[in-house]
Amino acid sequence: MPQTHEIFYRRGFDVVNFDSLGLHKTLQEILEGRLKTGFSLSQKYSSTVDLRPNVIDYSEDFLGALKKNNIKGELRSLTLKDLTLYHVQVRVAESTTSYMDWHRDSYFDHDRQIGMAPPGLKIIYYPTFVKEQEPRLLVSEGSHRTMIDNHVEDLKLIRVLPTRQIIANNDQALIFDTSLLHSVVPDKPNQPSIRLIYSFVAKEQLPQNDPDDLHRITSKRYEEMF
Repeated sequence: MPQTHEIFYRRGFDVVNFDSLGLHKTLQEILEGRLKTGFSLSQKYSSTVDLRPNVIDYSEDFLGALKKNNIKGELRSLTLKDLTLYHVQVRVAESTTSYMDWHRDSYFDHDRQIGMAPPGLKIIYYPTFVKEQEPRLLVSEGSHRTMIDNHVEDLKLIRVLPTRQIIANNDQALIFDTSLLHSVVPDKPNQPSIRLIYSFVAKEQLPQNDPDDLHRITSKRYEEMF
């Protein structure tokens, strides 16, 4: 019978139980624009805004949830690697068209490297505040194991590989390889959505020369918890 890490490698993603440690309420307040003093929502992509200046200082629960759910152990069992936290984002989207259609976060296009190599992992928590199911992301199963170094040709893989739909869930989170093809599901009119995004990389991929870099600070706080 395949082991956990073998299944994850084959699929490129997994949906795991996730205790949000009270973050559901915090994220609802952010979604409604009720922010703590000193923080703001600034545009990142079209029809999206991110929490600024950073997430880790907004509430200790953003990192605490990772310890509560033993994420370091969870990632090690899925990847057999000791990854570290690189970045945390809280993003609000309000777009009736996908603000980020089919893409990989890490890939090559005509010998040009986009994103990190090797790719990292992301954990995304999609809270929901309504009773009906809310699709948030589409993922192309196994696409992280097949890549064509021509972006236009590469996207044709979604026609032949299985597509899985990720639903907002207050008790679960998505873990996926950042080289996996995925697409953000558009929002319904007048129904903005929010997501909490954790990014993980190998420790050697952290910025090496600036101890005040936010990524290094984020990693240090994460490692100190464990």
